[in-house]
Amino acid sequence: MYVSLDDYLVKRWSNAKLAENEKVRDINPEKLQASLFFRNKVRNIVTKAQRVSEETAMMTREMANEFEKSISIQRERVYEERNRILETKDFSQFDFKALAHEVFEHDLKTEHIDNEDEVVHYIYNNLSFNFNDVSLSQHMQTREEIIQYLTNQFSKQLDDNLKIANDDYFKLRFFQKAILKAIDVEWINQVDQLQQLKASVNNRQNGQRNAIFEYHKVALETYETMIINIKRSIIRNLCLSILTFDNKQDLVIHFP
Repeated sequence: MYVSLDDYLVKRWSNAKLAENEKVRDINPEKLQASLFFRNKVRNIVTKAQRVSEETAMMTREMANEFEKSISIQRERVYEERNRILETKDFSQFDFKALAHEVFEHDLKTEHIDNEDEVVHYIYNNLSFNFNDVSLSQHMQTREEIIQYLTNQFSKQLDDNLKIANDDYFKLRFFQKAILKAIDVEWINQVDQLQQLKASVNNRQNGQRNAIFEYHKVALETYETMIINIKRSIIRNLCLSILTFDNKQDLVIHFP
């Protein structure tokens, strides 16, 4: 089989400059074909190019499989949680107050929320659109006081919404939809993030780092971030959603 030095395979995967050598190009092609040394040289170049191409393709397939492992594990866990929520018929055992406390503790620490204006802003974004409490300044002495105050505000807002959904069936639907909405939105964001990570992680490999290790490391970090984002979104959905009823008296939930 005839293979030219101008073939894509050779140009793409070989670092040989033989085809660009002007002296070689000036030699009569018939003389080059008759040269055993030249034929062996070309054969070695082509063989090397083929080997590099095959090895690169194999590495690409291995990396694609590794990338899929992370997203598959995360997808499985997310879907398990979704199914658990869908199968739940009674949320009375769910400790939403503890969930809120965990979120507030995390956010105050990571976002450095430590003054009254920042707390008010946080409440508007996560707990109440109509917050107005002149006594807030009395609860700003320590971080734990602020967390407890936010937790109490959460309980108040949730109770107000549950008074609107004043039927066990409507309460069940409200809890399910609020939680599922949080999971679905954050999972979509996570999938997008993992796709972007997969596209950029090859640059880490070019920088002499283990691309697969880096991918799994960052994928785990983003998964942990997704979990706290889901919890925060659940709190927001439970507090900031507007509950109404349509003309058939069916519950309608307007999420924030």
